[in-house]
Amino acid sequence: MMTALTPGAQETAMASGEREAAALLRTAAFMIAPSVEETEPGVCTADLTLGAELNHRALIGQGLAWLQAQDLPATAGLGRTPLLALYAAQQTQGTSELREVTDESAFLSPLPLAIARPPAEIAPVISHWGLRTLGDFNALPTADLLQRFGTAGAEFIERCRGGQPRPLRTVPLAGKFHAGHDLDDPLAALEPLLF
Repeated sequence: MMTALTPGAQETAMASGEREAAALLRTAAFMIAPSVEETEPGVCTADLTLGAELNHRALIGQGLAWLQAQDLPATAGLGRTPLLALYAAQQTQGTSELREVTDESAFLSPLPLAIARPPAEIAPVISHWGLRTLGDFNALPTADLLQRFGTAGAEFIERCRGGQPRPLRTVPLAGKFHAGHDLDDPLAALEPLLF
């Protein structure tokens, strides 16, 4: 037997696979912590500030192993802010690996500026200046950068420095489901039931 996928069906199959991968990733994140955010497609952020007594590295390792068993290789990062954790996860060398940021400035310095996603109005300027890494950019005086780039620059400066701690926009846990069945004819007396 053979089957053919038309472009529409292929897109539906891809979308279905992406939804399934997102659900697996979300499940693994909930294995690690009860507070989870779907930060962007393919990225979940878990808040580890709750349950300080837990061994988070072991839980993350189990979550990564579970994803690997589901044929969904993943990486993880630990950091003070959600953005630092994302940068750390993106800088791992292989799949099923965890990277922790302990020294923020040493970690950020060699990273390419592209990781902070410079806005279109800022990218050509920093390229013209010859800046290539976050360390190059972060060495510049903040006041001068704010004066040159304005409000668009403030957000970019923050991303170059690893972001600020923020509350997560959490994904709600699945709701409760129940099933019921109504009988065709309600019983008015005990006699028909006994018969």
